[in-house]
Amino acid sequence: MKKIYDLLCKLETIICGIFLILVVVLVFLSALTRKFNIPMQKSLDVAQLLFAWLAFIGADIALRQEKLVGVDIFTSKMSKKANGICRIISHLLMIALLVVFVIKGFDLTMNSWDRSFQSLKLSYACVTMSLPVGSLLMILSTLTLIAKDIKMIRGEN
Repeated sequence: MKKIYDLLCKLETIICGIFLILVVVLVFLSALTRKFNIPMQKSLDVAQLLFAWLAFIGADIALRQEKLVGVDIFTSKMSKKANGICRIISHLLMIALLVVFVIKGFDLTMNSWDRSFQSLKLSYACVTMSLPVGSLLMILSTLTLIAKDIKMIRGEN
């Protein structure tokens, strides 16, 4: 199971890297061609699609690596065990919020199924699906962080 999760993590990182490069290139090309009165609407729509997925998959990567913004002014003064318990409570609250994102994200996806991009023959649901999928990935990452915190509290490594 750990190998599958590690593979998923590597795949997410590769996808984010590719999407970031593509978004930058597409937006740059669109701006450049607009300067010469040759608008490229499709490139902006594709960039929007890629950016939505990049944001949510990137959020999962940041969460997994514990690089999200945090305030540790109080927890840094706590014992290791108390700090771990606070982290677990925080992670459980995050999971509760992410479950709401999954549920509402699927509702949003179903409601936007008939909506399409201006220039692409593609449903806008491809963009809105990034919210529930990204949230599911973050739930998985949060569960692994909770397991790590439990091991830390028990003194295991």
